[in-house]
Amino acid sequence: ADVARRVGFAVAAALADLHQVDYSSCGLADLGRPDGFMARQVRGWRSRWEAVASGARAEAQPVMAEVAAMLEATLPRPQRSSILHNDIKLDNCQFDPADPDQVHSVFDWDMATLGDPLVDVGLLLNYWPDPTAPPGDEGYYPPGQDRLGLPSRDEIRTAYASATGLDLTGIDWYRAFACWKTATVLQQLHDRYLRGETTDERMASRGDRVGELAARARRLLQ
Repeated sequence: ADVARRVGFAVAAALADLHQVDYSSCGLADLGRPDGFMARQVRGWRSRWEAVASGARAEAQPVMAEVAAMLEATLPRPQRSSILHNDIKLDNCQFDPADPDQVHSVFDWDMATLGDPLVDVGLLLNYWPDPTAPPGDEGYYPPGQDRLGLPSRDEIRTAYASATGLDLTGIDWYRAFACWKTATVLQQLHDRYLRGETTDERMASRGDRVGELAARARRLLQ
């Protein structure tokens, strides 16, 4: 019963567990450089956007640039440093059908590092489907996830905050960063298609949501 809600809360619990691992005690202190992490992230992703911006739709370009400036001007102060998965989402988690209250394994660790744990929370909420979300604030997820009956974003956020004791009142900055970063990745994929570096026809439309995600990021920051 309620398997989708149980799976959803299991993801929040697994992320909370990851973020409370003492990375120094398990030999992972050199996984990343947590000091100045967010400033480097915004600066690096801004450079990546500028490298592909000319191929984006005209209406998306000024909004993406504006969001970049807003993110740089309002960098949050991290509450702690944690191991970050850096691409955490429901479809990167594996479950035992007989035990939906626990994530049994997590995939796609190639971007794991050390930094502000709320980056992972913002990414998870950016991907998360929420039927209660207003138009323009839908998550970025595979078709069908919105019909599973998952917990709402607010419920996931509350569960994570309760498990970690972290203050999530400023989570919209991290959600905006996640939207802006995702928009940049989509434009990078589309740009590869435009340059003839891939013949995958799915990449032809990857840039279609850049403007939507940029506008969503701006709303979150405002």
